[in-house]
Amino acid sequence: MAIDQNFLFTGSDDTTIGIWELRNNYNVGFLSGHKESIQDVIVMKEAGFLLSCAYDKTIIVWKYEEKREIMRYLRQEELRCMDYLSSMKMLFVGTNQKSILTVNIDEILAMSGYRQSGIGSSFLDESIAFRGSEID
Repeated sequence: MAIDQNFLFTGSDDTTIGIWELRNNYNVGFLSGHKESIQDVIVMKEAGFLLSCAYDKTIIVWKYEEKREIMRYLRQEELRCMDYLSSMKMLFVGTNQKSILTVNIDEILAMSGYRQSGIGSSFLDESIAFRGSEID
């Protein structure tokens, strides 16, 4: 789940994201685009976008007020969770393969008109920041 002002977003195993209006407690619609269970949703307040990740190895950027997909990125691993630091322009994505991917979000922030300094790296440039190991 994620909250942005008056909206609650819920990711579901049925591959949809529910949009709930909090003042009047009703559903205002659904976002569809993933092919497998949605694992996490986050709101990028600076950009006004919603990001979702799923077991289908995709991250989708949504303009939720317009109920439309802005961008779609395919990763190499099943995606489990994510969070970001706007000051570093970095998205951290946890995977089922025990790694955390780091992804530059400058492109997404630039699309929204939010720009501090031009880093210029593409969102597609990713690296594995952390790799997990089995615990006995």
